[in-house]
Amino acid sequence: MSTGERVIDYRGFRNWLKEQEQSDNTIDSYCANMKVFESFGGDFTKDNIVNFKWEMLKKRKPKTVNHYLVAISRYCKYKGILFDVKPVKTQKQSYIQNVMTREQLDNLLSGLEKDGDERLALYITVLAKTGARISEALQLKKSDFDKEFVQLYTKGKIRTIYLPESLRHQVKEYLKHTNYESEMLFINRYGKVISREGFNKRLKEACGKYGIPIEVAHAHSLRHLFAVEFIKRNNNISLLADVLGHSGLNTTMIYTRMSQEEQIKNINETVDW
Repeated sequence: MSTGERVIDYRGFRNWLKEQEQSDNTIDSYCANMKVFESFGGDFTKDNIVNFKWEMLKKRKPKTVNHYLVAISRYCKYKGILFDVKPVKTQKQSYIQNVMTREQLDNLLSGLEKDGDERLALYITVLAKTGARISEALQLKKSDFDKEFVQLYTKGKIRTIYLPESLRHQVKEYLKHTNYESEMLFINRYGKVISREGFNKRLKEACGKYGIPIEVAHAHSLRHLFAVEFIKRNNNISLLADVLGHSGLNTTMIYTRMSQEEQIKNINETVDW
């Protein structure tokens, strides 16, 4: 790796990533991470990238630093620059964290329904009962809920989102008494598809209002909740992996393990000598 290039070609990089069939969210993430590297000097020499890695570790989590390195490596591939900087090695996480509990979900939905915000309550319910990513849920249409599943193109592949009978009934009942001109399900007050940021903002506001910890106030927490509740009722890991769209079982296995709080509690109870 030996280049003194400092000006980041964002337009060309974005076009190249689109050709690689990367999602808009992924492209935005790569470009945002490149801006962090650019502020460090943007010099694509190995020494500079290694220095960048260690400096970032002083104030960022290893996972975040590795995200920066992935973005830099992708940019280097686009530019034909040799990239041979190693990622930060971390111990594989053996627990899940920042997951909304069923009790917190029930309290959240109860509060929203009491205050008449049935729409947000419905959106949260859809995520909690399907395990869909927010980017997938935003593609759902009203007509999809006439079917048992829907196939969506996301993250470079076709994903099957299963729509449980109880959820389909809830959505249809909601739509019966709602003036809903849009064919899309997840819409904002202007009738347009709500953005991922817009949904997370509303979720955080609702969680703050009803005393739900801010750490679990994000859409992906509801995907984790789905997995945890599913595995309590059905120990079929292969089925859960298929439902979540995981390419292998290793990712899914984490939902069979204790949370970090449960691990600490069990260790404290066990180590009594």
